[in-house]
Amino acid sequence: MSALLPYNLSCALAAAGAAPWVAHYGLKVAWATDTALHETRPVCSPLSIGLGATIAAIAVFVAPTLSLTTVAIAAVLGAIATADSANRIIPDLLVLSLAMIGLFSRPFAPFVPWQTLVWAGVSVYLIGKLFSAVMRWRHKQVAFGAGDVKMMAALAANIPSTHLAFVFLTSGILALCGHCIRPVRHLPFGPYLALGALVACKLTHCFFSPIIL
Repeated sequence: MSALLPYNLSCALAAAGAAPWVAHYGLKVAWATDTALHETRPVCSPLSIGLGATIAAIAVFVAPTLSLTTVAIAAVLGAIATADSANRIIPDLLVLSLAMIGLFSRPFAPFVPWQTLVWAGVSVYLIGKLFSAVMRWRHKQVAFGAGDVKMMAALAANIPSTHLAFVFLTSGILALCGHCIRPVRHLPFGPYLALGALVACKLTHCFFSPIIL
């Protein structure tokens, strides 16, 4: 274990260092392609950068095995946390990167057919959109933003479906705790989704390990 510590630290530093740059590029693309955002400028505060870097580093240490794919996923998770906490937006480019890495390399569920992961992602996306529409219609408020729903779908394309409920439940509990500590009108759910996935990884050993459904 001690012999691997320098390697783990270097991977964690690489993921943490890459996260803000990935977030900056994702936000830059989002602002360039979405006309509704042209009147504002993307920002990344030191607090949001620190949060994203911390999540990226934790993701590396939580993973039982390290690879380039692991570092890439950690950096993307950190970038999503950075972008959402600072700008209340999850760029489509980052969500797409998270989903594509999971689908094409399947490092988290190598024995799960990619078709199963695709159907899981599509199902979570449709259920999330339906739930948001019902909440908007009945209670005149938005339960999840479009980026939150897309990120949940991207996580579903990475994680075996048997563990998705635990991931989302953990994310919701963490978000509730965060809101109680620091109440805000528009809670950024992206960082809590990332943390929920990492907690699920640690407690169930499923996020970075082979699981056969």
